[in-house]
Amino acid sequence: MMTQAFYTGISGIRTNQYAIDVVSDNMANISTVGFRGSEYEFASLFEERLSTASSVSTSSVGIGTRFQTTAIKTGQGVLQLTDRSTDLAILGNGWFGIEGNGKPIYTRDGSFTFDANDDLVSVDGFHVLGTLGSNISADDVLIATVEETPLGSVGTQVKLRFPQSLTYPAEATTTATFGGNLGNADETRTIGVGVVDPQNNKNHLKLTFSRV
Repeated sequence: MMTQAFYTGISGIRTNQYAIDVVSDNMANISTVGFRGSEYEFASLFEERLSTASSVSTSSVGIGTRFQTTAIKTGQGVLQLTDRSTDLAILGNGWFGIEGNGKPIYTRDGSFTFDANDDLVSVDGFHVLGTLGSNISADDVLIATVEETPLGSVGTQVKLRFPQSLTYPAEATTTATFGGNLGNADETRTIGVGVVDPQNNKNHLKLTFSRV
């Protein structure tokens, strides 16, 4: 029995060491963007059942333990504000899809940036996948506005490209409304407004406000 107790204690110490390793890894990556912490799980090696002929119930005594597996935590992490407009985060469930080695992979790390081709990429240079709208032409001209775009599955999505300079076709103004306030001592006030005519010539429009 003493030998059995000795080995049972050793198995517990070794298993607890694995648990400490998991906790240490979680703590070391506490500031790692998109890191998913792990939880450790134990399992019994053997159990010895103790019972007597006159007993109506039995009891079990564990004979050692082992480290079974680590489970990834899927809870929401802490969101932090950054100074980069391309840093993204997911609130709740979900993953970012990126293209890695020719196939889609998933990550919670939203530290993205633009490459030389204006493609949105991860810190490892993998392209971020998504659904592009059909409202931007090949020469970066906004054709129309889109209120909703079906996302589809990651397997059907493409590399995301955001043009740095987007052109929107000019639309002629049909109606303009102006208003202003005069001070107590002002009888009139004149302001100037720049306008563009149909021939793309810039003109100066002079507006005078008078007390009524």
